[in-house]
Amino acid sequence: MVFNVAADVPPLRTDPLKLKMVLKNLVGNAIKFTERGSITVTARRVNGRVDIGVTDTGMGIARDAIPVIFDAFRQVDQSSAQRQGGAGLGLYITRRLLDLLGGTITVDSELGRGSTFRVSLPLDPSRGLSPPS
Repeated sequence: MVFNVAADVPPLRTDPLKLKMVLKNLVGNAIKFTERGSITVTARRVNGRVDIGVTDTGMGIARDAIPVIFDAFRQVDQSSAQRQGGAGLGLYITRRLLDLLGGTITVDSELGRGSTFRVSLPLDPSRGLSPPS
């Protein structure tokens, strides 16, 4: 496992417990579905946001399955899901938490070659928000 955090990434002003759960879900999935190879976690500053990537060299996800992986109770490959366990809620919860944090998530994957999940979070979610009335 490799961590690569750019020097210019400042601390995020966000809910640390929600962010921890997001990262735990993504890294946990990478570990679960990578029998051999590597997992790399990166963080960099991009246009007032922090982009975090979790890349693995695991089994990957079929292109036609990507649109449903963030749905509740969805597991793409039933044979590996049964072997690895889980209820199919991790990515669903991850997306919901990111919605609450003002973030987004995307995935690039190729079956048999691995996956990269990219999270983008605002550096300061309160900037630009109107004060409560």
